[in-house]
This record gives sequence, structure tokens and C-alpha cells, in this order.
Amino acid sequence: MAKRGTMIGTLHAARRRTREGTPRPRHVHVMSLGTPHWMAPEAFAAVTAIDGDPYDNKVDIWGVGITAIELMTMKPPWSSLSSVFDIILAIVNNPPPEAEGSPVLRDFVRCALVKDAVARPSADVLLKHKLVAGARSDALAAVVKKGAPKIGAL
Repeated sequence: MAKRGTMIGTLHAARRRTREGTPRPRHVHVMSLGTPHWMAPEAFAAVTAIDGDPYDNKVDIWGVGITAIELMTMKPPWSSLSSVFDIILAIVNNPPPEAEGSPVLRDFVRCALVKDAVARPSADVLLKHKLVAGARSDALAAVVKKGAPKIGAL
């Protein structure tokens, strides 16, 4: 349940950024910022784009899918690669990574990790996915309350 809360929060942030009129900048990026493990394939293409074709907030959807995998495995896909260049090549040239876990989780990750950004679902669509649609907003608080040590014991 805690994992669902993390993904829901990220999806809501991506949706809010789009609705508030502040999507990703619509210009060619000349440098790439971020950790490559979570970066969408189109983010790397935008760094070298000549035609001015930028990426948009769909890169955040890719990041949600990678985060879901990391939450299940405690490491992002391609974490065994030490070279940033090798990580970028793996993301761009390989099929999207797959999740382990329930069929619903695997389907959610499959939806989020569509390599074609145009075909990748929006945050609004993923918020309706079975994995997150049934999540309770208080699920994370219950997990923390149950598992956290008493403040006086720290």
C-alpha cells in the first residue's frame, strides 16, 4: 500500500503540472539533468535533437514506471551497469523493463513504460488504472504508524 501512495502522489503531480499550464519546456534541451536510470528514452533523444522536437510531461510517466520497479526490487533497472553511457544505450536500445509482482502491478508498469511517448498514457489515464484507482489515501499513514518506532525510542 505504501508503494501505491508513492505512485499516486507522483501521478497527481504530473497531472497538476500539466493542468496548471506548466508542462515541460517546449524547447530543445541542450543538456540532460537527472539520474539516467529513471529517464525516458525521449529525454535522451531531446539532448541531440536537431529538429527541435522536445519531450513533455510523459517523461514523468516513464519515471513512475521505473519507480514502481525500484520499489519492488530495491534497485532501478540496469543498476548493474556502471557507465552512464551504457545505461543510456540500454534504455534506448532495449525493450522496456518488466516488473515482478502481481498481474495488476505488471500491467501498470507495462502501461507506464511505453517507449513511444505519444502512445504512453497520461497521468489522468494511469490514475484510473486498477492498481491506483482502489488505493486509499490513508494507506501510507497506516503503514508508517504500524512500523515506525516511537519517537522517544529513537
